[in-house]
Parts: sequence; structure tokens; C-alpha cells
Amino acid sequence: MKEEIVYEQPTQEEQDQFLKEMGVTREQVKKNVHHLKSWLASNSELPAVQDEAFLERFHSHCKFNVEKTKKKLEIYYKTRALEPEILRDRDPLHPSIRQTKEKAFHVTLPRLTPQDKQRVTIMRLFSNDASNLNMDTVLKAGLMMLDLNISRDYASGHILVIDSNDFSTGHLCKLTPSFIRKCDTCSTKAFPHRYSSVHFLNVLPFMQTTMNLFKTFLGPKMSSRILIHSSYETFYEYVPREILPKEYGGTYPFSITEIRDDGYRIMVEERNWFLEQGRIFAELEDKKKDESFKDIFGCKGTFRKIEID
Repeated sequence: MKEEIVYEQPTQEEQDQFLKEMGVTREQVKKNVHHLKSWLASNSELPAVQDEAFLERFHSHCKFNVEKTKKKLEIYYKTRALEPEILRDRDPLHPSIRQTKEKAFHVTLPRLTPQDKQRVTIMRLFSNDASNLNMDTVLKAGLMMLDLNISRDYASGHILVIDSNDFSTGHLCKLTPSFIRKCDTCSTKAFPHRYSSVHFLNVLPFMQTTMNLFKTFLGPKMSSRILIHSSYETFYEYVPREILPKEYGGTYPFSITEIRDDGYRIMVEERNWFLEQGRIFAELEDKKKDESFKDIFGCKGTFRKIEID
């Protein structure tokens, strides 16, 4: 009988070691979380979040820095108000999400990296057919998975893998500059996750221009963490075989499709949570929306208005 997919978490001792490395105690973290709850409740624009487990995980992604956590929470909830098409109204059972799962999906690997207990997510195409693939929906589904990780994952950090297998010129045409900017700003500015590295696999020559464009939207720090692998051997130095499915030469006993389907199953189980989260966002007056968008993303308006030559 095949074992069930279990999403590994660090042990209590490993969590304590992580806190020690960050220079905080459990008592300090608890006090910080109560402070963050009070701060949110006193801010007229932001929602009064009561979920202490969520706030603790959010705080950990910000390296337990209170001021950084406040800034990230502010951006997180303001972005929900500014980009509702991506960050609100997220029903896992909506036909668009179910269709996206079969074509392109963010797959969270169940096992953590053995040494540093990081979570690995693989963005992978499951079809070479680019027709009817809405990239905004792909991004929405990916950010839904990130939200789940915030609330339930005790990983010390995150590794993102982008697999270009089955990538076609049809997909390339959908990677517009405005979409790439949206991916960067929504995933790195609006979310607190710390990516220690971003790995590209199976990159074809015609994708190099897009890769260069992608890097222009990132700061020097993040750009330096991007690694393009010509073979899996160099990739294994960062993500070992034991946590990878067989499609990547790994020894984990489930396929990438099985892991994808299980991740989607969890999203469906948490459907009510996603629907509730869609009603939690910053209350911004219309006249402040352009100003807030410019403050967060460095340009006015919304992504629908952005045009880049």
C-alpha cells in the first residue's frame, strides 16, 4: 500500500534552533504577535486580524522584525484592495482555477530540504498547449498556494523552481512585460516569503530575452539569487534527489502530478478559508488608490493600465 503524502514540518528542536538563529525567544514572538494584533486593530485602513497563528508565521517570514512585519502587512492588505482580480474572489472550485491546474500549476513539495528546512515550490507546465491559458489565473493560483504556506508552514525559507519543460512560443507571447512586473510585485512585495534562490530548469535558447527582461524588474539582491541550470546535476546541489519526484531524477515516491493533485485537494478543503480571506483587505478611499499603488509598486494606476514598450 502506497504511503500518503505528508507535508513535512521542522521538529520542535529545529524550530527552536531557527528562533535562536533569529535572536528571539518564543515569549518574545508571542508578545510581538499581540502587539501586531493591537496595531492592526488601531489602524483604520487595515483589517483587525485575530488569527495569531497566521500572524506568527507572517512575522517569521519577516525574520521576526516588528517594523518590517508591519510594513509587509500593510502592503499585503493594501494590494488585496488594489488588485482584487488576482488576490480576492479566489474560489478553488471555480472553473478557471480547475482548468489552470491541468495546464500550469505551482506544486509545493511535501518534504523540506534536509539541511536548512526550506520549502520548495515548482512552477511547472502540464501541457504544451498555450491556448486558453490565462496567465493572471496561473498567478492567482500560485499566490493562493503561497497564502496557504503562510498560515500553516513552519519552513525556515523558500526555494522557487521554474521548470520550462513544454514551454512554447505560444507561452512566450503571454509573458508580457506588464505581466512579468505583476508577478514580481505581487509575489515579492505583497507577500513576506523569503526566497533564498530561484532556479530555472530546461531553459530553451529562445527564452533568453525573456529571462533578461525578468531580471530587469528585480533588484540586485534578488537577481543574484537566480540560477539557470543546464543539467539537473547542478540543481541537486540545492534541492537533493530525496525530496524530488521521479520526473526530476528524484527518489520521492510520488509523481509531480500526484503532488499537484494533492496540493489542489488541500486548496479545495480550505475553500471556505479562501472565500473568507477574500473579504479581508484594506479599506482605501478611491482617491488614495493611485497614491497607494505608486507607493507600493512605483507607478500609478493598476496593472491593467500599465503599458511598457
